[in-house]
Amino acid sequence: LGDRVGAFEGWLSERWTEGNWHTRRGAIACSLGMLGLRWCEVERSELGDHDPTAGLLYVRTGKRGAPRTIEGPGVLLQAALDMRAEVCSTSERVFLTRPGRPMVYGDNRRFVERATVAVFGQAFSFHCFRHTAAVRVWERTKDVLAVQRFLGHKSLQWTNTYLRSIRVVDVGGPV
Repeated sequence: LGDRVGAFEGWLSERWTEGNWHTRRGAIACSLGMLGLRWCEVERSELGDHDPTAGLLYVRTGKRGAPRTIEGPGVLLQAALDMRAEVCSTSERVFLTRPGRPMVYGDNRRFVERATVAVFGQAFSFHCFRHTAAVRVWERTKDVLAVQRFLGHKSLQWTNTYLRSIRVVDVGGPV
């Protein structure tokens, strides 16, 4: 699956600046999901949360309100800001519909399905991207607590559900 995940990320990054506005928006949103963001964090991200120069995305609107900082390619964060600049809106949100209303999951669901079918041969949900990011943090650190902090989870048991696919150590012992 690792090679196909890399191919998927390449497929998405090719579309950050190419194609129509909806394709660019969808690819950028999916790429942020691959960095571990929840859908609600993508749709609520604001202009001031993206720092392309530092390669940082400030997540201030997490599920339980716990802010965290995600590292990401500056070119991705800049692409999000460039795409957003094409919409005339007074909203601070980055991800908007073409008329300038805040975007919701339904506005991107078809893109996620088409993109994952194109690369993986089957449809995956946006949330699967977050699981992929969790596994990557585990593979890089071998530290369940680092994964927990990265995901913004309060419970280590909840974090372990993200890592079951690779049979990591459970809170109560080996899986």
